[in-house]
Amino acid sequence: MKLKRPLLAVVWLMAGSLALEAAWTTKRLTYNSGESTGSYVAVSGSNVCAVWENDSLGNCELFFRKSVNGGLDWQSVQRLTKNS
Repeated sequence: MKLKRPLLAVVWLMAGSLALEAAWTTKRLTYNSGESTGSYVAVSGSNVCAVWENDSLGNCELFFRKSVNGGLDWQSVQRLTKNS
């Protein structure tokens, strides 16, 4: 009888994670020319952070963008490196 609760909790968590996964959509974060590669996304609650490489400035630079409302709106693109 005591095993039912943990099993139900696992099933509930799995169903919740599947529902969240289904809610994700693709969102273009930059319109820079050149090639963007090496993108990474981190999520914590409603905060979403994205980092990627782009060579539109003639060399590989790292860029960052953040959303505080689950990806609905995004802050300005920030350039993290200044490679020569």
